[in-house]
Amino acid sequence: MGEIFSNKAEKLYTIIRKNFPNNESTKLIWEKFKADPEINKTAIEEIIKKEFTNDPIFKETIIKLVNEINGLIVHTNIENVKAREGIIGIESNKDKGNYCVNIRNSIANAIIGVKLN
Repeated sequence: MGEIFSNKAEKLYTIIRKNFPNNESTKLIWEKFKADPEINKTAIEEIIKKEFTNDPIFKETIIKLVNEINGLIVHTNIENVKAREGIIGIESNKDKGNYCVNIRNSIANAIIGVKLN
């Protein structure tokens, strides 16, 4: 699972980087973003939005990859539950995905973090 996520994230990074305008201003913005992504994300977002407007194929590709990445990650937190039967954090018919379940301070006959059908 981690490898799938890593490959998709790397592909996303490569596509975004390849479509950046090749000038000194965007190179500087990119270097600042790499140094501190949280602080410098707005400038990157603005460049991507501009590229979305200019290149619908780029936009479609990025949206598809982001949706695929988002589909790989599922987090569930369960706290302070008292159940007569069982507790299942996540039940899915997909065997691909990144599932994270935290069950704390809960009581049940059976506690299952992730159940794949």
